[in-house]
Amino acid sequence: MSGRWRRRLKAGLGRGARAGVRESETPSSTCTPPHSSRSPNNSMKTVALLSGGKDSVYNLLHCVANGHEPVAVASLGPPAGKDELDSFMYQTVGHSGLATIAQALDLPFFSRAIKGTAVNVGGEYGTREGKEKGKQKENDGDETEDLYELLKEVKEAMPLVQGVSVGAILSNYQRVRVEHVCARLGLTPLAYLWERSQPELLREMVEAGMESVLVKVAGAGLQVEHLGKSLKDMEPTLHRLNKRYELHVCGEGGEYETFTLDCPLFKRHVNLDKYTLHVSDPSPFSTVAHLHLDSLSLGPPKPDVPVQDTFDELRERVKRELTEDGWLDFGEVLASPDKRGEEVSIEDEVRSCFEELQAILDSHNTSLLSLAHLTVLLSPSAETMSLFPRINAVYASYFGSSPPTRACVAVPGRGNWRVKLEGVAKIVQDGAREERKALHVQSLSYWAPANIGPYSQSVKTGGRLYVAGQIPLIPPSLTLPPCPSSSTSSDADSSDISSHLSLALQHLHRIIRSSASPSPQTHFTSSTMQARASHGVCWFAPTSSSDLEWRRRVAAARAVWEASEEAYLLAEDAEYDGEEEERVRTAPFLAVEAAALPRGAEVEWVAEWDVPQMLQEDEDNDDEQDRSGGFGKDETWVRSTTVSNQSGRLVSYQCSQAPPRSNLVTLILAAHKSESGAHPLPSVDTSAIHSLKVFYRSSRLSRSEAERLAFSLCGLDSASSQNPALSFIPVGRIATGGAVEEQWDVGVVGVAARARA
Repeated sequence: MSGRWRRRLKAGLGRGARAGVRESETPSSTCTPPHSSRSPNNSMKTVALLSGGKDSVYNLLHCVANGHEPVAVASLGPPAGKDELDSFMYQTVGHSGLATIAQALDLPFFSRAIKGTAVNVGGEYGTREGKEKGKQKENDGDETEDLYELLKEVKEAMPLVQGVSVGAILSNYQRVRVEHVCARLGLTPLAYLWERSQPELLREMVEAGMESVLVKVAGAGLQVEHLGKSLKDMEPTLHRLNKRYELHVCGEGGEYETFTLDCPLFKRHVNLDKYTLHVSDPSPFSTVAHLHLDSLSLGPPKPDVPVQDTFDELRERVKRELTEDGWLDFGEVLASPDKRGEEVSIEDEVRSCFEELQAILDSHNTSLLSLAHLTVLLSPSAETMSLFPRINAVYASYFGSSPPTRACVAVPGRGNWRVKLEGVAKIVQDGAREERKALHVQSLSYWAPANIGPYSQSVKTGGRLYVAGQIPLIPPSLTLPPCPSSSTSSDADSSDISSHLSLALQHLHRIIRSSASPSPQTHFTSSTMQARASHGVCWFAPTSSSDLEWRRRVAAARAVWEASEEAYLLAEDAEYDGEEEERVRTAPFLAVEAAALPRGAEVEWVAEWDVPQMLQEDEDNDDEQDRSGGFGKDETWVRSTTVSNQSGRLVSYQCSQAPPRSNLVTLILAAHKSESGAHPLPSVDTSAIHSLKVFYRSSRLSRSEAERLAFSLCGLDSASSQNPALSFIPVGRIATGGAVEEQWDVGVVGVAARARA
């Protein structure tokens, strides 16, 4: 069992028991099995139709995560004396190791030799003339009928079997035939990998602890030396060959085959003791070769896998293993009720907030050291921003070197709290190397503001880059530029505020360039690593009541934000659901009005960034384009559109697109108080939202009204214990990056969420 499993078993990770806390535990992708007489949500006894390759084994993990219990392994192989068949249906290159995999799973093994050939190679299988009974004469001798006989044997031996685990991803040819056989036997095919994104799927397999090695190569750019290498080792090469030759990264074009030596379901590791290399075509451009598995053995029982593991325990472990590992989002962290209010010292309220935060972290077997980012929200009920030096003194006592990044704003509205925390932690697995890299520059320079406070300029961990909120300080002196003009009768205010916006955003980008650069120990080109904003929030200090001044400021912020993102995105027109959709150059954008900002600043930028997995540079690769960090220049990053929900009112919607080998997106919604009914969110599974920040105009909307509206928009159940980590942020005004005019001032609520794609 991997280190991440040990940690999760000890910590009992899952969705947090406390309000405002969530750690994802649902699989990143769920698919409903094809129609059958039984509910797809019911647990089924399942036979694993395995080839030994990565797809069939990984699909079995998803079967377990979705509540289906494996009770047997079944496989088809070539007749005795043959190593591999040229089959339309079956991968047979690793057939000699299937009995060993069944032993590793501790499941009975059913096998059958393939006697048929590809007789019916059409897009459909079976007769169209009424209900079929058994084999049809037109299919006599077809290799598909060997599968029928195999599963029939399994069902006769194990009558309770109801489901069949199938690792199909792309082949309609295979899917149609497997479904045809299952229908004849009253079985339900379970194909959770069907039509999944191959880059995303490959990344998930590696992260889930799948140890699969290449045992056959037959694709452009793949060579004999790639045989025996693991998916993890081959992932950068597969992506490079995909860009150069359009090779399917999961091998769906037959470019390569794999054999699985270990996975979270195996009770013992499979050892490949001896193999023989067979080269069918030595062409240097497209070599065809495979490994015959001469001898395999099983390692000792895994010490941290229970000998008698109940299926419920197994299912819960697998569900946790298939999630986005180690991220803990939390919000609404307040002091205990007796430690709030003006009669309590601000120091005691801050300490109580940290006690509550520590309790949350303790419940997940981690500490303050795992924090990546904290946002400190101050209520202005007692002009709390003026108390910030005292707040900061207590805050600093909890951190040493490499503290988390931080943003701090005061928000309008009155309540019984003065300090509230929200943030995210990255829980490092047992035995894993510390992957955290913090930037904490304290020297005065011309680069960006020195940071002498108890927070880092940036923290890079787990494929994300967090940057501290940035105000427009002049780096050499750490002073603010002159305040913008408050005049609404000229363009002076717009020009002045643009300089503040640009300076603060310049600090962000300079920090990012320093933080996202590869380490000196790795061999990367300057273009190898990039970082891209997943979303940005521009906080403004309070403006006058003039709508014109607010709109000028928002327009200036949008212009600066878009200009900063121009290098990453390509504007293009597209169609969405039959209606034209504007594709813009920026990541999702939100402008909000605070009650006060640190040091009396006029603006503060807060953004989160995704860092793509670095691709190692091949020594013989002189194609600079192939060494990019995985962000293609012609990839569209953001959709910005206006759609209607069930009430018929317009809802502004922005959604970032997950970068290669990342499963995160960010969405921003904006609506009006009268919105009701669930809002259809294109391409986003709302059940997989990890964190939800609700910005609402406190002058027009109560906290409870904001909560009801946000839950309605995202299709969440307020009574459910499975909701994302929540944070409710009262603001003065809200504007989105939407294209319609009324979104200059949303007026009531904005919702920002991070979700799984």
